[in-house]
Amino acid sequence: MSDVLRSSLQDWLSVQRGSAVVIDQLSRIATGNSRAMWFIRLSNGERFVARVEQGGVFGTSSAEEYAFMQAAQRLGCPVATVRWLEPTGEVIGQPFFVMDFLDGAATGRDDRTMSAPLATDFVTRLHRLHTTDWTGELDSDVQPATATHREIDRWLDVYRQAAPLPVPLVEEAAAWLHHHAPACDRVGIVHGDPGPGNFVHDGQRVVAFTDWEFTHLGDPAEDWAYLINMRGSRTMD
Repeated sequence: MSDVLRSSLQDWLSVQRGSAVVIDQLSRIATGNSRAMWFIRLSNGERFVARVEQGGVFGTSSAEEYAFMQAAQRLGCPVATVRWLEPTGEVIGQPFFVMDFLDGAATGRDDRTMSAPLATDFVTRLHRLHTTDWTGELDSDVQPATATHREIDRWLDVYRQAAPLPVPLVEEAAAWLHHHAPACDRVGIVHGDPGPGNFVHDGQRVVAFTDWEFTHLGDPAEDWAYLINMRGSRTMD
């Protein structure tokens, strides 16, 4: 599999670069629930990561993730530089994009040893992401009064397209959320999956947020609620 993948990626990267490249190392470095990650080192020493979809899991797309990461970089948010996008799946069987490899450590999802300075830096940078003025880089008509409702409907549509029959509990849950969802104070960039395991760090500070597949414009409270109830509860006071 890796030999076939190496050949396909090598040919594709040569086209993107405008000159022939040679991949001298290709190895699987991580597999999440929705993406597979492949480390690429070229013969000239350049290092990249190919982030590959896995059958459209969770109804997310590489193209949307790529666009948000591009915008985040232009806005000065900590993120790896994204280089090239292949949205069709024709090259290796699934859509993917290539980004720069970053030196640093990836905090594991169950790592309880995150230092206080690192936790503080992470929370600070997440807040900065939420408060960044995105209007010059992202085009959207989402409004504070409708932001959360749009997100509920987005995931309701994902489920309806995948389920052969309606699931009453899910339908009722969506209706309950619509009824109780408060209007947000402002629309911001929501990472969608924040916390340990989804950022690279140097021990004291965040080098880059990773795993942007759930990123969207909406209520930043989504990130804080997720962080408090999921990964943050296992790693921070």
